[in-house]
Amino acid sequence: MVARNSLQVTADGPLTPARQTCLDVLSHSLTAVDAFTLTSKQVSATEGALVIGGQYFALDQVGKIYVAAMGKCSYRQSQAVTAAVMGTPFADKVTGMAITAKDEPESLGPIKVVVGRHQPENVPSLAAVDATRQLIQQLAQLQPNDLVVFLISGGASALLVLPEEGVSLQDMIETTRQLHLSGCSIQLVNQTRTLLSQVKGGGLLNFLPTGVQATALLISDVVGDEVATIGSGPTGWRPRDYEAGWQELQRAGVGANLPSDVVGFLQARARHSSLPPGQKVRNLLVGNSLQGLRHGEAYARQLGYQVLDGADLWEGDGFHFTQFIAQLARNVLQRSLPVSPPVCFLFGGETTLQVQGDPAALGKGGRNQHMALLFAKFAEEYGLDPERVVFASLGTDGEDGATDVAGAMVGGTSEPSPGSWPELAAASLRRFDSYGFFQKNGGHLRCPVHATNVMDFRILLIT
Repeated sequence: MVARNSLQVTADGPLTPARQTCLDVLSHSLTAVDAFTLTSKQVSATEGALVIGGQYFALDQVGKIYVAAMGKCSYRQSQAVTAAVMGTPFADKVTGMAITAKDEPESLGPIKVVVGRHQPENVPSLAAVDATRQLIQQLAQLQPNDLVVFLISGGASALLVLPEEGVSLQDMIETTRQLHLSGCSIQLVNQTRTLLSQVKGGGLLNFLPTGVQATALLISDVVGDEVATIGSGPTGWRPRDYEAGWQELQRAGVGANLPSDVVGFLQARARHSSLPPGQKVRNLLVGNSLQGLRHGEAYARQLGYQVLDGADLWEGDGFHFTQFIAQLARNVLQRSLPVSPPVCFLFGGETTLQVQGDPAALGKGGRNQHMALLFAKFAEEYGLDPERVVFASLGTDGEDGATDVAGAMVGGTSEPSPGSWPELAAASLRRFDSYGFFQKNGGHLRCPVHATNVMDFRILLIT
């Protein structure tokens, strides 16, 4: 059964009107980028023609329709394709595979569902390697008149995995872990994954037989929406510059922590160059963060809030971004700059969190929960009125780190905080235990898992 159209964001604990408004705005933003809806808008079928992203495929000119879905949204995107062709002659032509990041409740009929991730962390696994090999074998059997429909979303980087010769799966896992711990940008993470992979950066196209028709529908989880970066670009060619990649890893301070086989591979390939794949594909971006944020902005205006035009996408260090947001709230309350209340600010993007300390002594959390707790700390320091200011940070994929929540919300209540609250928050921040803090005090956010994946949504509401 296809999920309902509305994607709801919910929160633990009591809800004041301001907190409920935050949830409603986030829900409107999220619903606008539902992967099923985004994909459905691009796929339709009649008795004689299949239309994908405005491109027509006549019934008598298409053999098999192979759906190759990968990423956190692969299941919902595949649902959209099967729903579009249902009841038409094209339905009997559809087959394929969806590599998902979690178990799904229902079958997709002719599209085989394969789980490529069995752990909460977004890292490569043996299941992903096995799924990738299955996919490659099936792609290699296609005929020149067949059509491949690639459905790609964020998370494909850890689900479509085939290391280069000389690099092991364990090397890939440890490299990914070191990159995440160091707080590297998602661009550097994906670039490094591409250098070590046979299927990223357009490499997947090398496994397609000559003459097979190919089109791709992508949902972006990266700033800039670059095809070669979304899911590490299975269908988006990226030149492999091994020497520059190695130098960038060294500048980021992570080179010395990488497995020796990875270091040796990158250094040995320093003088090598890569050629673009011979197979052509039409890549079409169907959804991104700005679509959702603008929808949320429009809803906030309907509620009577001022909203600055344009939703910003942020990346980089989360600490300084959170401090900026808190300073913005202070300026609005104390100086009516850049606007006077009531006002709603929406932000997207994906900041980084550099985890430090002894792993055995660290708690549990994710960048969104950590950011919400950090905002509360700054709000306390700046003397912001907790009844008038609400801040929430949400992972649109329904996940935040290795936890069972999507983020957290603070403020928007007149209830006095316990006298020891600042000390408890500071201690949780030091231990990177934001999950434990919100589990005890309330404020966790939840939304449907993998219904979409367009980075993070953050809202600052000032009444």
